[in-house]
Amino acid sequence: MLQAGAFANYPSLLMAVDGDIAGVGQGIKAALGRRQREYVHEIAPLADVLDRAAVSERLSASLSAVMASVAVVLIFAALFGMIAYAVSTRRRELAVRPAVGASPGALLTMVVRDAVIVCVTGTLIGLPLALAGVGVLRQRLTWIPEPAADAVLAVIGLLLLISAAASAWPAFQAARTSPGLTLKTDN
Repeated sequence: MLQAGAFANYPSLLMAVDGDIAGVGQGIKAALGRRQREYVHEIAPLADVLDRAAVSERLSASLSAVMASVAVVLIFAALFGMIAYAVSTRRRELAVRPAVGASPGALLTMVVRDAVIVCVTGTLIGLPLALAGVGVLRQRLTWIPEPAADAVLAVIGLLLLISAAASAWPAFQAARTSPGLTLKTDN
């Protein structure tokens, strides 16, 4: 017999039973009832108890995935807005470059490169701060695990991918800039 509190807020009695669980359960209820201090809340097979415990873990994982997805969308929107604004403020420069021989591909590469440089700079600043924050939290909350190197690298790769994707449309617009029309309409 093992008493463990890992499955609920009250003690659980875990037993290996050969045969009818209901008969053993009735015996336990009767024995505890005679003591008049304890009561049996539930008698269930261990598989059912473990399945219920897994439900809360799945819920936590699902909520974490939703929050991570929202964070990715917000990062994408922020980078897209920043890059689109940067491209719009450099409209005259981007219009003059093709007039002096720059290819549309060169303009596209320039805008995407600038976006990736911003992302790499942000990562180089934010990563040590995030790791330091996790270190501080780990001192106070002992259940927080050490960040896994492969997870950190995956996040860095995801950020680079997001920055490249967020810069794609502004870069495409910059590559399609008509020098004559832009310079004529710009005052």
